[in-house]
Amino acid sequence: MRYIAKINDHTFRVELTDRPDRLDVSIDGTLIDADWKWLGRDRDLSLIMNGRSYTITIEPENGQLLIYYGGERFACLVQDERLAELKRLAGESETGATAAQIKAPMPGLILRILVKPGQEVAKGERLLIIEAMKMENELKAPRAGVIKSIACRAQEAVEQGKVLVVLE
Repeated sequence: MRYIAKINDHTFRVELTDRPDRLDVSIDGTLIDADWKWLGRDRDLSLIMNGRSYTITIEPENGQLLIYYGGERFACLVQDERLAELKRLAGESETGATAAQIKAPMPGLILRILVKPGQEVAKGERLLIIEAMKMENELKAPRAGVIKSIACRAQEAVEQGKVLVVLE
């Protein structure tokens, strides 16, 4: 399993490989000697990394993890690597902030366009339907705004990363 973890302004690529007798952890391509055990409550963790012991507390909050260690608090956003890439291609940043351009997350066929230029949309409102690998995928507005332009048409085949809708 591969993840993207962002703590403050630092982004890390984390890979977990399940072995019969252990779990291998690699951070930015470096294998880490790691072992851990949950303590009492499911939010306290005893962690040994490269021979050093840490006790940390982890609390989920607003789609991220708050990590407490040594009297400090760290906000950590963790995403599956594939989901992070799809969000990036769709015009969302790692932190969930949105760009003005909504892009095709994969090659496919535009089935239906559900909005018009000048139309106001709410966050999460459906913009269009794209078919990829025989599955229909809805692209939704990443934030509230006004549709500035539509750069595709129904029944058009589009490539991954093509700008489909521009949102003001």
